[in-house]
Amino acid sequence: MGEGETENKLSWLDSDGFLGAMVVLLTIVTAFAAYQSALTSIEGDDLDFEAQKTLVLATASFQSGNSELLEDMYIYDSYRQFADQDPEEAAVFLNRASQALREGLDRPDGPFDEGYQ
Repeated sequence: MGEGETENKLSWLDSDGFLGAMVVLLTIVTAFAAYQSALTSIEGDDLDFEAQKTLVLATASFQSGNSELLEDMYIYDSYRQFADQDPEEAAVFLNRASQALREGLDRPDGPFDEGYQ
């Protein structure tokens, strides 16, 4: 096989049709890769959104529970302070107490035991 024959056999690599086909093929592969990347990104964004939503709801629940506990502790302290001195004032604080605090006052371990919720 001579040098001229090898060049003729490989000349199709230089043809415009082959180069055009390669450009089209590479464009399709690039588009497919970009599409897959976008799908992965969207799925990741959805998971991130759900995680953030769960975190916000958990934080709100935690804050709500803390505020109720702090309010009950304030009411209980005020109730105890006025219980001996001014029973009417103590009753005002007791009326503002949550149901959990009122139920806890009847338990032997006190209002803020394991049963307090």
